[in-house]
Amino acid sequence: MSRFFIAIKYFVKCYMLLLHYVLYNENMAKYAMHQNSKGEEEMSKAIEKAAEIINSKVDYIGDGMEGYAVLSLIDDKGYPTSSPITISKADGINWMSFLTGIGTNKVNRIIKNNKAAVCLATSSYNINLVGKIDVITDTETKKEHWQNEFVKHHDLHNSPKYCTLKFKTERYSIYFSKENLFEEGEF
Repeated sequence: MSRFFIAIKYFVKCYMLLLHYVLYNENMAKYAMHQNSKGEEEMSKAIEKAAEIINSKVDYIGDGMEGYAVLSLIDDKGYPTSSPITISKADGINWMSFLTGIGTNKVNRIIKNNKAAVCLATSSYNINLVGKIDVITDTETKKEHWQNEFVKHHDLHNSPKYCTLKFKTERYSIYFSKENLFEEGEF
Protein backbone atom coordinates (compact mmCIF):
# COMPACT_ATOMS: atom_id res chain seq x y z
CA MET A 1 0.00 0.00 0.00
CA SER A 2 1.42 3.40 -0.93
CA ARG A 3 2.31 6.01 1.67
CA PHE A 4 -0.48 8.21 0.34
CA PHE A 5 -3.14 5.60 1.09
CA ILE A 6 -1.59 4.84 4.47
CA ALA A 7 -1.68 8.57 5.26
CA ILE A 8 -5.31 8.82 4.13
CA LYS A 9 -6.26 5.75 6.19
CA TYR A 10 -4.59 7.21 9.30
CA PHE A 11 -6.12 10.65 8.68
CA VAL A 12 -9.63 9.16 8.37
CA LYS A 13 -9.11 7.09 11.51
CA CYS A 14 -7.98 10.10 13.57
CA TYR A 15 -10.69 12.30 12.12
CA MET A 16 -13.34 9.71 13.01
CA LEU A 17 -11.93 9.45 16.52
CA LEU A 18 -12.08 13.22 16.85
CA LEU A 19 -15.68 13.25 15.60
CA HIS A 20 -16.52 10.44 18.00
CA TYR A 21 -15.15 12.54 20.86
CA VAL A 22 -17.14 15.61 19.83
CA LEU A 23 -20.41 13.73 19.27
CA TYR A 24 -20.22 11.73 22.48
CA ASN A 25 -18.72 14.37 24.74
CA GLU A 26 -21.58 14.09 27.23
CA ASN A 27 -21.02 10.35 27.66
CA MET A 28 -17.27 10.88 27.94
CA ALA A 29 -17.82 13.43 30.71
CA LYS A 30 -19.94 10.92 32.66
CA TYR A 31 -17.26 8.29 32.17
CA ALA A 32 -14.59 10.76 33.32
CA MET A 33 -16.54 11.43 36.52
CA HIS A 34 -16.57 7.68 37.15
CA GLN A 35 -12.86 7.38 36.40
CA ASN A 36 -12.04 10.43 38.55
CA SER A 37 -13.48 8.61 41.53
CA LYS A 38 -10.57 6.13 41.21
CA GLY A 39 -8.10 8.70 42.52
CA GLU A 40 -5.23 10.94 41.48
CA GLU A 41 -2.68 8.12 41.20
CA GLU A 42 -4.49 6.44 38.31
CA MET A 43 -5.24 9.78 36.64
CA SER A 44 -1.57 10.77 36.61
CA LYS A 45 -0.78 7.35 35.09
CA ALA A 46 -2.83 8.28 31.99
CA ILE A 47 -0.98 11.59 31.59
CA GLU A 48 2.37 9.88 32.15
CA LYS A 49 1.63 7.22 29.51
CA ALA A 50 0.44 9.90 27.05
CA ALA A 51 3.64 11.90 27.64
CA GLU A 52 5.77 8.82 26.96
CA ILE A 53 3.94 8.17 23.69
CA ILE A 54 4.21 11.79 22.52
CA ASN A 55 7.90 12.02 23.43
CA SER A 56 8.56 8.75 21.55
CA LYS A 57 7.14 10.33 18.36
CA VAL A 58 9.66 13.21 18.28
CA ASP A 59 11.69 13.14 15.06
CA TYR A 60 9.81 10.06 13.83
CA ILE A 61 11.30 8.62 10.66
CA GLY A 62 9.53 5.62 9.21
CA ASP A 63 7.17 4.23 6.64
CA GLY A 64 3.97 3.93 8.64
CA MET A 65 1.63 6.61 9.96
CA GLU A 66 1.86 5.44 13.58
CA GLY A 67 4.64 7.92 14.29
CA TYR A 68 2.81 11.02 13.21
CA ALA A 69 0.43 13.34 15.00
CA VAL A 70 -2.65 14.74 13.29
CA LEU A 71 -2.90 18.52 13.49
CA SER A 72 -6.39 19.99 13.10
CA LEU A 73 -6.91 23.65 12.28
CA ILE A 74 -9.84 25.84 11.20
CA ASP A 75 -9.97 26.85 7.53
CA ASP A 76 -11.10 30.22 6.17
CA LYS A 77 -14.72 28.97 5.94
CA GLY A 78 -14.78 27.89 9.59
CA TYR A 79 -14.42 24.14 8.97
CA PRO A 80 -11.88 21.83 10.60
CA THR A 81 -9.02 20.53 8.46
CA SER A 82 -6.56 17.86 9.56
CA SER A 83 -3.19 16.69 8.35
CA PRO A 84 -0.50 14.32 9.61
CA ILE A 85 2.66 16.02 10.80
CA THR A 86 5.93 15.02 12.50
CA ILE A 87 6.53 16.27 16.03
CA SER A 88 9.92 18.00 16.16
CA LYS A 89 10.06 18.58 19.92
CA ALA A 90 7.70 17.98 22.85
CA ASP A 91 7.21 18.25 26.58
CA GLY A 92 4.70 15.47 27.11
CA ILE A 93 1.14 16.75 26.76
CA ASN A 94 2.12 20.31 27.76
CA TRP A 95 3.41 21.50 24.38
CA MET A 96 4.86 20.28 21.13
CA SER A 97 6.37 21.85 18.06
CA PHE A 98 6.30 21.09 14.35
CA LEU A 99 8.27 22.44 11.41
CA THR A 100 6.63 23.49 8.15
CA GLY A 101 7.13 25.77 5.21
CA ILE A 102 6.23 29.44 5.25
CA GLY A 103 3.17 30.17 3.11
CA THR A 104 1.62 26.72 3.55
CA ASN A 105 -2.09 26.28 4.22
CA LYS A 106 -1.25 25.39 7.83
CA VAL A 107 0.56 28.68 8.42
CA ASN A 108 -2.13 30.73 6.68
CA ARG A 109 -4.85 29.07 8.77
CA ILE A 110 -2.96 29.61 12.03
CA ILE A 111 -2.46 33.31 11.24
CA LYS A 112 -6.25 33.69 10.84
CA ASN A 113 -7.25 31.45 13.78
CA ASN A 114 -4.70 29.93 16.15
CA LYS A 115 -7.08 27.44 17.80
CA ALA A 116 -5.91 23.90 17.12
CA ALA A 117 -6.20 20.25 18.11
CA VAL A 118 -3.60 17.49 18.00
CA CYS A 119 -4.56 13.82 17.92
CA LEU A 120 -2.43 10.72 18.32
CA ALA A 121 -4.36 7.48 18.05
CA THR A 122 -4.10 3.75 17.54
CA SER A 123 -6.46 0.92 18.39
CA SER A 124 -5.13 0.95 21.98
CA TYR A 125 -5.02 4.68 22.77
CA ASN A 126 -6.51 8.03 21.83
CA ILE A 127 -4.77 11.25 22.88
CA ASN A 128 -6.68 14.43 22.00
CA LEU A 129 -5.16 17.78 22.88
CA VAL A 130 -6.86 21.14 22.32
CA GLY A 131 -5.13 24.48 22.56
CA LYS A 132 -3.49 27.29 20.67
CA ILE A 133 -0.69 27.21 18.13
CA ASP A 134 1.70 29.97 17.13
CA VAL A 135 3.89 30.53 14.08
CA ILE A 136 7.48 31.26 15.13
CA THR A 137 10.03 32.52 12.61
CA ASP A 138 13.04 33.57 14.69
CA THR A 139 16.26 31.71 13.89
CA GLU A 140 17.09 30.64 17.46
CA THR A 141 13.72 28.92 17.98
CA LYS A 142 13.91 27.23 14.58
CA LYS A 143 17.42 25.97 15.40
CA GLU A 144 16.24 24.68 18.79
CA HIS A 145 13.39 22.73 17.19
CA TRP A 146 15.43 21.45 14.24
CA GLN A 147 15.02 17.85 13.17
CA ASN A 148 17.29 15.95 10.81
CA GLU A 149 14.45 14.63 8.64
CA PHE A 150 13.46 18.21 7.85
CA VAL A 151 16.75 18.77 6.03
CA LYS A 152 15.29 16.83 3.08
CA HIS A 153 12.53 19.42 2.60
CA HIS A 154 14.11 22.78 3.47
CA ASP A 155 17.41 24.61 3.59
CA LEU A 156 19.36 25.21 6.77
CA HIS A 157 17.64 26.32 10.00
CA ASN A 158 18.25 29.99 9.20
CA SER A 159 16.28 29.75 5.96
CA PRO A 160 13.26 32.05 5.67
CA LYS A 161 11.48 29.20 3.84
CA TYR A 162 10.29 27.46 7.00
CA CYS A 163 8.99 28.16 10.47
CA THR A 164 8.26 26.46 13.77
CA LEU A 165 4.68 25.83 14.84
CA LYS A 166 4.42 25.70 18.64
CA PHE A 167 1.27 24.12 20.08
CA LYS A 168 0.39 24.64 23.76
CA THR A 169 -2.25 22.39 25.29
CA GLU A 170 -5.15 24.03 27.13
CA ARG A 171 -7.30 20.92 27.62
CA TYR A 172 -6.90 17.22 27.00
CA SER A 173 -8.75 13.94 26.67
CA ILE A 174 -6.71 10.74 27.03
CA TYR A 175 -7.99 7.18 26.71
CA PHE A 176 -6.14 3.86 26.94
CA SER A 177 -8.48 1.01 26.04
CA LYS A 178 -6.45 -1.96 27.33
CA GLU A 179 -5.98 -0.42 30.78
CA ASN A 180 -9.42 1.21 30.74
CA LEU A 181 -7.80 4.55 31.66
CA PHE A 182 -9.55 7.79 30.78
CA GLU A 183 -8.75 11.29 31.84
CA GLU A 184 -9.69 14.72 30.63
CA GLY A 185 -8.82 18.06 32.10
CA GLU A 186 -7.60 21.60 31.57
CA PHE A 187 -4.38 23.47 32.26
